[in-house]
Amino acid sequence: MLFTSAGLAVAGGDPGAALPVLSLVTLVLLGVAPLALVLAHDWRVTPQVHRAVAALQVGDEATVRGILDRLARWPWRRLASSTVSYLEATMAFRAGDLARSRRELDATLAAPAPWLLRPGILVLRAVAHGLRALVAALQGDVAQVSADEKALDGNPDAQPEALAMVELARAVVMLRAGGSRHAELQRHLDRHRSLLLGASLGRTRALARALLRPGVLPGHDAYRSAAGEGELASDPGTAWLRRIAPDLVPL
Repeated sequence: MLFTSAGLAVAGGDPGAALPVLSLVTLVLLGVAPLALVLAHDWRVTPQVHRAVAALQVGDEATVRGILDRLARWPWRRLASSTVSYLEATMAFRAGDLARSRRELDATLAAPAPWLLRPGILVLRAVAHGLRALVAALQGDVAQVSADEKALDGNPDAQPEALAMVELARAVVMLRAGGSRHAELQRHLDRHRSLLLGASLGRTRALARALLRPGVLPGHDAYRSAAGEGELASDPGTAWLRRIAPDLVPL
């Protein structure tokens, strides 16, 4: 109707009368287009992401890969670029490929954040900062750990999972610093025990359990038990952890 009215005005020799109508059309399109993008994102991307996260928690990597392949073929896949990069980073982390995981996390944090999708993307970025801090700690990059820790300090979008990962990263740095920081590490683990065990998932939980096990610090061997060592050995994440950080797992 609006386009018809504008056309009739121009055909009637009154282009000036068409301008307000065309301006109204432009405003309508500008208002509808972003809403359409949000609806498309929520309809196509959000359910897929929820499925992918659930699949990752049970180790179903085939389902995650299928979801990523479908999102890659989506016409508006740029809207999902940060989500896809984060899922790829998580897959690489599970596989023990820390270098690739870090590249994908860098891409997650560099991806655009459309205004109407910004709230969800800010939460995702906070989780990405947490995971990148942990990857950097395992790689020995203390400067990057500090940078991501600073990004999460007081961040209102940081969920418990993100905070747990950055505290795990700090614990890894302290442990590898040697005896000079062992007392600090013990206080750190005692203070954040509930967060580390309650908010850690999958591979990060395996790391949390390894750090929190009795006897992880020199001078605490008296508290180590055969039952505890057996429980750690049976953890599915132990083989992964032994491959990427053998110093954190008993031989």
